[in-house]
Amino acid sequence: MLSLVGQSGATANVTLVAVTDPAQTGSQYMQPDAGKRFVGATFTIQNTGDPMTGYANNDATLIGSDGQTYTADFDTLDGCTNFAHGQYQLGTGESSTGCVAFQVPTGVTVSKVKYSPNSGFTADFGEWIVP
Repeated sequence: MLSLVGQSGATANVTLVAVTDPAQTGSQYMQPDAGKRFVGATFTIQNTGDPMTGYANNDATLIGSDGQTYTADFDTLDGCTNFAHGQYQLGTGESSTGCVAFQVPTGVTVSKVKYSPNSGFTADFGEWIVP
């Protein structure tokens, strides 16, 4: 769990709960692009200050073994919701858990997951190394 401060001064504890690799969508119509697979990062966000809103799909990124940064793919993965299409609204003390979906090339492993409030427009961020 990492305590992060957003641009507006909102504070939250952010926990990377799991990385699902590969992840499935359960829909024959939502498939990864050729040569890629879905990866899901599950986060719990707990508000520790004033009411806040956020957009996890803009806040989360993956860093691959190739040194590239991968941004959200906006798909819904089996077994975990994507917050409310990436958005969350939390009152003081409330928390929410959800997944952010990514597409990663098949030959690349996930080495880090990064979470930066306010779509990266803040100096504060959390980073987890993926074993």
